[in-house]
Amino acid sequence: MPSNSDIDIAVIGAGLSGLAAANLLKDAGRQVQLYEAASKVGGRIQSFFDPLTDQPLGDRGPTWVWPEYQPAISKWLKHLKADVFEQYAQGPSVVETSLDQPAGAMHLPAQHGSMRIAGGTARLIDELLSRLPANTIYTDRPVQKIEDAGNQILLHFEDDIVRAHQLIIAVPPRIAAHTIEWQPSLTAQLTQSLHALATSMAPHTKAVIVYARAF
Repeated sequence: MPSNSDIDIAVIGAGLSGLAAANLLKDAGRQVQLYEAASKVGGRIQSFFDPLTDQPLGDRGPTWVWPEYQPAISKWLKHLKADVFEQYAQGPSVVETSLDQPAGAMHLPAQHGSMRIAGGTARLIDELLSRLPANTIYTDRPVQKIEDAGNQILLHFEDDIVRAHQLIIAVPPRIAAHTIEWQPSLTAQLTQSLHALATSMAPHTKAVIVYARAF
């Protein structure tokens, strides 16, 4: 990446929100570049596949959508031509409520309208990524400091500075407050608010078990 590059709009974070924002800006004729701290895009959306058949087996991150109740998601699914199928929910569920008690079968309230995306949730990431021009996304690029220079915004990386006219932060608020140095400093009230905003499912761990056959 050229040093001191001057771009129109920079997006920090190449998860679903960052990629969607970049696509909207690209369609509007704006020049945009994304910077992702991780080695790959997608954020917490990560599907995994059968190594022999390359068929999707599950999603390590978010799995379900509710198009009937989520008009924005429904619009994007249609825009990206992503098919959905209904989550199988017949019969009782196997639930473990305590480490001291064995798992048991019980009926859980049906989550009406819960759908899964054909090909895995990562299908959304792949579609958004395929619509962006080459050299739009830079991975392994954690921003260390964001500086307001008046008519420009300076993005400080480990070995480079990028100059942007506008900036979109598309990472969880807590991460933005904790990992990025801000110049000028954020107000105490804003910093407190960013730390207080919950990230969906952040305290949870998900495990996926694949069985040879249904039971």
